[in-house]
Amino acid sequence: MNRLQVGGLALLLKAVNPNNIGATVTLVKFHGELWEITGNLDNSHSPYLITTHFLAPPEWLMPLGDDKGVELYNLKEELEVEEQSQ
Repeated sequence: MNRLQVGGLALLLKAVNPNNIGATVTLVKFHGELWEITGNLDNSHSPYLITTHFLAPPEWLMPLGDDKGVELYNLKEELEVEEQSQ
């Protein structure tokens, strides 16, 4: 199940700039085939960039579960972790 959603968090699995791999990003907007993402990202690979908003294909992103995701989608893996920790 793809849980990428506007306002959600995701882990960046692949990036043009290797310094950004593993960064946690916020999903800003979906542009047809690409997600607009923002976060504490390194833009040093291009001296012309003045923003830290980038575009990334969905396969480069791994959604990170949160309480709202559990509530909205009844995400079983998050519920199982919660039950085990109690």
